[in-house]
Amino acid sequence: MNNSLPDAIWSVMTDGKYYSVKDLISLSHQDGSTVAEVVSFLARYGFIERAGWNDSVYTKSKIVLSPGKSVDLLKELVKNAN
Repeated sequence: MNNSLPDAIWSVMTDGKYYSVKDLISLSHQDGSTVAEVVSFLARYGFIERAGWNDSVYTKSKIVLSPGKSVDLLKELVKNAN
């Protein structure tokens, strides 16, 4: 998975609003299988959360860093640890 795809999907989501995968496909202009894979990744690592009333609806988590910035930070931490 390309690092810019998680950021592209995550960035079309507005804080506090809820989105289905179909909504995210439409907003991001990506194909359905790509969006489904990215949504799964973002949910697995806590960048987005499932809505309590519907497992196929998501909202942005209260995270300050985007997925891409998180990767950059982790790379920097690993580099500095060595």
